[in-house]
Amino acid sequence: MMLVIDVTKGMQTQSAECLVIGQIACQKLIVVLNKTDLLAEGKKQAAIEKMTKKMQKTLENTKFRGAPIISVAAKPGGPEAPETEAPQGISELIEVVKKVKSMQMFHMPVTSAMQGDRLGICVTQFDPKLLERGLVCAPESLHTVHAAIISVEKIPYFRGPLQTKAKFHITLGHETVMGRLMFFSPAPDNFDHEPVLNTFDFSREYLFQEQYLCKDLEPGSTGSDQATEKAGQATEGLCPRQQWALVEFEKPVTCPRLCLVIGFRLNADIHANMCRLAFHGILLHGLEDKNYTESLLPKLRVYKLKHKHGFVERVIDDYSVIGRSLFKKETNIQLFVGLKVHLSTGELGIIDSSFGQSGKFKINIPGGLGPESKKILTPALKKRGRASKGEMAKQEEGAERQEPAQHVTLSLSFKRYVFDTHKHMVQSP
Repeated sequence: MMLVIDVTKGMQTQSAECLVIGQIACQKLIVVLNKTDLLAEGKKQAAIEKMTKKMQKTLENTKFRGAPIISVAAKPGGPEAPETEAPQGISELIEVVKKVKSMQMFHMPVTSAMQGDRLGICVTQFDPKLLERGLVCAPESLHTVHAAIISVEKIPYFRGPLQTKAKFHITLGHETVMGRLMFFSPAPDNFDHEPVLNTFDFSREYLFQEQYLCKDLEPGSTGSDQATEKAGQATEGLCPRQQWALVEFEKPVTCPRLCLVIGFRLNADIHANMCRLAFHGILLHGLEDKNYTESLLPKLRVYKLKHKHGFVERVIDDYSVIGRSLFKKETNIQLFVGLKVHLSTGELGIIDSSFGQSGKFKINIPGGLGPESKKILTPALKKRGRASKGEMAKQEEGAERQEPAQHVTLSLSFKRYVFDTHKHMVQSP
């Protein structure tokens, strides 16, 4: 740390604050007494010695006791002075600080270096243990991100699935950090589209995946048939030509755009006969806002496909039926009112309202039930036609009822966007 003091004023409030910060953050200090050109020539040396003693006393009870104190005139005459006025004492200051003694490029001495050069630097008066890896770069070429959208390709030698919510060690730029992933793919109709390189389109919709889709995905690898169905998100075993992941880092990362990303499992047994490198890709979009979950993620249109199945319990009339087994008893059916359902007999229905307290619901059939559907559901229709309203209510509470001659199934499909805070359900037109 270099603490610059106006020699004509001495320690001031901000100087004291800087000294406190220095004690927290730094191990070494150089005090620079500046503006010595403002001192009267006949009294200059005495004034410098007096201020030097004051600073020594100030530092006596700090970790910087005995720190070097150098007097300079960085800009003799002040800001308006001509450039011909040479600084005073700077060469002495340079002798005291951490400095570059020599530079080499491929074992050849050089006096300067520029962007792209590979440089060896000899630094004196410097403890190498204090050195951290860093970057010399042009302004705006690096960005600090809290999360990122990356393209993903699985490394074939990595065993096992790449699962959403799993943590991997992520190397990008010049850093390695832990990151949690969420995989997604194009919509199923776009699986065969040509991959788009080095850019990401926020205007498109993407399909959420429980894990990275690949041809070597074993049906039992997710633990159950239901999990396998979820993993593919109704893609019927197809593999898209391009996939992506949202990576959320455990700490911010500084890196260039479009940098290489490598994911691996450092916690795997290094002596085991297995590849720890899991995937690679390109950083397509960095999320620089630390509040990205609120400001940016809602713009990422990743959706889950939801499928529910139930049965037609009975017919009310030619344009209305009662459904069951599509929702749980505690489900707020009002959230699903207006959504379309498909009957296995071919009709299209619209959820109209809840029916009773057991998760049943009323469906309107805008086009009416077809003759074949009526035939299948006729036994239930005739049985219930003789019941009074009171008897219907009693039966609704749990009494056994006659089922239709054949089961007519109901199918409800909709999208739910992962980052939609309102969790709206959307169906295709």
